[in-house]
Amino acid sequence: MDFRSALSFSRLIKTTKDGLVGFNEATKDASFLRLLLLGCVVLPLVVFLVWPPTLLEVAIVAVAVAGPIRTELLNTAIEEVVDAQFPNRQHNEHGKNAKDIACAATFISLVRSGILLGAMLLYHFGVFG
Repeated sequence: MDFRSALSFSRLIKTTKDGLVGFNEATKDASFLRLLLLGCVVLPLVVFLVWPPTLLEVAIVAVAVAGPIRTELLNTAIEEVVDAQFPNRQHNEHGKNAKDIACAATFISLVRSGILLGAMLLYHFGVFG
């Protein structure tokens, strides 16, 4: 693929369509839906607590909410591949390890977001400054 085709508008349209199909598939996963719902609750709640938010606070909240959702999308993709490779819940240590590691990545992303939002709120309410 040359540089011009990588930047083409039709490629952008195709990539967007593929992304929307993938997002639709991910909404069939309960873990992804829980994180998406959590993000839909946390986002307005934090913005309400720091009203009126600065541009930096909006960016922090957006990154903190999007991070775990992005990580859960990757976790869901890994689980799909492992489940396709080992149907009928066949025991496979490598598949189990891959799923556990992806789950750990989601957990770390959630912890990071909690620390980020907590620090922002503490700073906003004058605990740090």
